[in-house]
Amino acid sequence: QAVVEQSLSELAGGLKSLAVAGASPPEVAPELADEKGKVLADAELTWVDHKLAVLRADQADLADAWQAAGWTAKVLDDKLAAIQGQPWLVVVAEALGLTLKNEGE
Repeated sequence: QAVVEQSLSELAGGLKSLAVAGASPPEVAPELADEKGKVLADAELTWVDHKLAVLRADQADLADAWQAAGWTAKVLDDKLAAIQGQPWLVVVAEALGLTLKNEGE
């Protein structure tokens, strides 16, 4: 619940659906630092166990830093609705190895 409250409101519904599907809670607004503690990049959400970072469009230039550190970086569109034309929730669920439940199930 706390993660949903800390995240952007546009992402809250998707985070709830991911939780229902079995996703661990992501870190909200994490920073990527080097071994000396210097911040190299930040993200909107990360799932540390899967080394998955979800970035806002204004963070797209930081994707290379995440990838260089061994993470998969996915960039949201300006409306926080999609990643490369697919609903962000679907892209993240696939990256986490989850199957989303239909609303009627």
